[in-house]
Amino acid sequence: MIYQMIGMVKQKSSFIGKGVLSIPKNQLNYLSAPEMIRLISVHRKQRIAEKALNRSGIDFRSDDPVVVKRAYSQMTEAQFEAINGRQQFSNWIIIGHSLNGLVENRPLNVLDVGVGTGTSTKVLANFLPVGSEIIGYDLSPSLVEVARKQRYTHRTGREVPTRFIAQSVTDRFQVSDGVPMPDDSIDYINSSGIIGHHLDAKQLRQFAKEARRVLKRGGFLALDEGPAFKAREMSKMMGQFGFREVKHVRVARGIAVGQLIFKKMDS
Repeated sequence: MIYQMIGMVKQKSSFIGKGVLSIPKNQLNYLSAPEMIRLISVHRKQRIAEKALNRSGIDFRSDDPVVVKRAYSQMTEAQFEAINGRQQFSNWIIIGHSLNGLVENRPLNVLDVGVGTGTSTKVLANFLPVGSEIIGYDLSPSLVEVARKQRYTHRTGREVPTRFIAQSVTDRFQVSDGVPMPDDSIDYINSSGIIGHHLDAKQLRQFAKEARRVLKRGGFLALDEGPAFKAREMSKMMGQFGFREVKHVRVARGIAVGQLIFKKMDS
């Protein structure tokens, strides 16, 4: 078990070794005292924005994909950024620690699900090994259009190739409109704020089945924990599809905002 400063990492089995991504400590992010104050401010802004949306008849807290799609598609870019602020703040801490010491240090094929305007994709691009490529998915076509206009760079300044597709995360993954993702072709799947927040049990099973299809043997799946699925429940369900939990990253000890990382085991 490894605890790093205030940010918490629990690693259930060690994958650290030669050829594994090692991000310098000064390039990773932690929840310092000043950042905690900023997080409180971000959270307050989110609550104000959500109440304003609710007054206008927009409620995004649902596991019904029709309701979720309609809610997010009705938001302006500024409204989405406000209600996504806490998640994006957390992403800059969580995603780097999730990848660090786990994935191979080589170009990776990566899927980012529930991208919204591309905020989580920016974080992935920053931390992934040089040469990696990302395909992002979101249910809302309007948010995907915003994501396509963003710039995604590695921390070295290099441009990271990205593509974005408007589709449900429970549908068959596509490489482009109408073209299915090949089996066993993906190294890493990231979810930040969708799986643990907007899926029910049936939908999670659909997602898990499709994730298993596209992931290479030994590939990793990082899922956000949230009100829809707590860590233990999610881990148990993913185990039914041949995934083993190998790492659990949280923003800070005692704060249930984080990711569970699973490895695709042999069939």
